[in-house]
Amino acid sequence: MHCIWNVVRPQLLLLLLLLLGLTAGSELYGDIHTALEFESLSQTQHNLCQRELPAIFFQTQKHQPVRGNGSSIYFQRIEQCCAGYRTDPYTGQCVPDCGLTTPDNCRNGFCRASGHCECFPEFVRNEQGACIHTCPIACQHGRCYLNGTCACLPGYVLDPETRLFCRARCPKGCGTHEQCVAPDKCECLPGYRHSSELGCQPICAPDCGYGKCVAPNQCECIPGFIKRRQRNVCEAECYLHCENGFCESRFKCNCRTGYQYDVNTTSCLPVCQDECGHGNGVCIAPGICRCFEGYELRGNSCEPKCESQLFCN
Repeated sequence: MHCIWNVVRPQLLLLLLLLLGLTAGSELYGDIHTALEFESLSQTQHNLCQRELPAIFFQTQKHQPVRGNGSSIYFQRIEQCCAGYRTDPYTGQCVPDCGLTTPDNCRNGFCRASGHCECFPEFVRNEQGACIHTCPIACQHGRCYLNGTCACLPGYVLDPETRLFCRARCPKGCGTHEQCVAPDKCECLPGYRHSSELGCQPICAPDCGYGKCVAPNQCECIPGFIKRRQRNVCEAECYLHCENGFCESRFKCNCRTGYQYDVNTTSCLPVCQDECGHGNGVCIAPGICRCFEGYELRGNSCEPKCESQLFCN
């Protein structure tokens, strides 16, 4: 069958992603990163970077595949905020992102370009990194006196550095990579999970592959394997994209669960049940379909839309 290539302008494609709620910063395509051919754009261009996604994600009509404008016709190039920045929902500009360093994205402070949260006056950073009120307004886990000092509740003590808020007290102490979160209660630090045998261990997402997770999202490769640029996965030197997987050898890509190898993009694309209704839509994440025009999602499959409810099952 002769295919009709549907060429779509990059601006319209980005608008499509935004309307679908699937911006480049979402979980649209696992851990895909900017391709090696592209570099960050100039800071004068609002901290924008270029990224490649499989062109099939931009297809909206059945039998009309999109011809990509990236490194091959199977990839579409889009712009997104560079690492450390996010899209401001009001201005649409790329602004510093403190979401990874603070639990509330620096709600009560200024987020600087380095990702550091600078608290507003009369606020202080607590042990979790959030900017909280200080006396005379409020005192975390305590109460304010008229003279502006903070008196802690039972089981809590003043923070030794700032003396402006109260921390939980664990007299017996906490283990490695643990913090005291409530009186006599310890939990793993952010980026760690508890193991019954080894205690709090670092989390690396995605998995390190042929390596060991030595700190949160920091992999140490075993001899003979490397980390490719912009990828925190230990793998063999490889000539494939192998996104959402890792290279076992130069020409073999091992896909993660929920993905399968695609020869056109040399990457691992998500898998959906019965191919979203036997090709009536696009699988954009494991088990998640986006239906083509004229089709609608019923259960986990894309089925033809009914013009009249009288003839629908």
